[in-house]
Amino acid sequence: MELRYALLASIALAGTSMAQWATPRQAMMNLAPASEQGQKQPAVLAANANGDSRDAGDVVFSEDFANGLAGNNGGVGAWTTMGPNGNLWYRKTTGPVGAYTNTNEIIASTTVSNGFMCFSSDSANTDWTTTPPEIVASPIPWEGSLVSPVLDLSATPFVELEWQQRLRWCCQDAPHYVEVSTDGGATWPTSIPASFGLALNVNSGSLTRKVNLTAGIAADPTNVKIRFRHNGDMGSSHYHWQVDDVKIVELYEYDLRMTSNGNTTWDSNTALTYDSIRYSVFPYNQLRPLGLNMTVLNNGSLDQDDVTANFTVTRSGTTVLDQDQPVPNFMAGETRTVYVDPGFTPPAEAGNYMVDMEISSGAEDQIPGDNTGTSSFAVSQHIYGRDG
Repeated sequence: MELRYALLASIALAGTSMAQWATPRQAMMNLAPASEQGQKQPAVLAANANGDSRDAGDVVFSEDFANGLAGNNGGVGAWTTMGPNGNLWYRKTTGPVGAYTNTNEIIASTTVSNGFMCFSSDSANTDWTTTPPEIVASPIPWEGSLVSPVLDLSATPFVELEWQQRLRWCCQDAPHYVEVSTDGGATWPTSIPASFGLALNVNSGSLTRKVNLTAGIAADPTNVKIRFRHNGDMGSSHYHWQVDDVKIVELYEYDLRMTSNGNTTWDSNTALTYDSIRYSVFPYNQLRPLGLNMTVLNNGSLDQDDVTANFTVTRSGTTVLDQDQPVPNFMAGETRTVYVDPGFTPPAEAGNYMVDMEISSGAEDQIPGDNTGTSSFAVSQHIYGRDG
């Protein structure tokens, strides 16, 4: 069914956007990690089981939580918890429980059979004296972190963190963060949203997430800690966050990755006007430059200087736009958002428009499956909408 919206309805339904900025910026911008806030001698993770130097794709650290906080990581060390509610992180072998949680919501991780770690915020906010159990009158936004042992990654400074998770949250901002310390846990200057791209109050299902650590550990790769933080400042009090099968993997030399893409740059959290609000259908008299964009990561261990971002727009097989944007001096571990330049304005021709985006370089990408992204929009003579 085609939905027709008045302007005020379109504004009221603005919602949130995956785009990065409220208004178009220059073609490339660096993205910096957000800031945030026990020590033993670190184990050196420098060679494989045969004593050889490591190769790209090798796992330099792994943890499946078979022993809970005690660790099952080849003797690297025990995990700890921190924060006023750190004790809500504990090992489980069954699904989470609580007033709003069912045990069948258990993570489907690779090693779920030997246990996983769970931040049980819903259970802690449940009144277990009632039948059936009910959420307490004033749910608390809990604060607690699951913290790795100290890791010496100096022999492998180009790595990414990989983990499996299942989560759900309510009722404000997402509280799930992966944070990195290079001073043994004294400070945590790198903070990465672990629930990026997921919706409020919807069970995520089981996911595998990967985060490049190169920039995050550069200050001192000999003294690294990783923590999974349920951030109480976000105001969310439940449901659960399950984590398992944590790995640190050595990167390939050449690996570009597209981490997100969008048709506009409108963000409800920062927008001052509605001039670039994201439509799914644009009427002729509302056509305007679109800030087509992609966020890309140099996930390799080598810098690259011949990277190209391509934007291609087609309508019924006819190419409307085919534009390359250079991405010069793309440093290992760096993330940039690249824009069409100048802003692309669709023609006043009705139809469905497919947007294909690709990041490439002169080097052979060793993991090419994550170099592309797609999106779409429509143009109509009189109809506009945001319903998709």
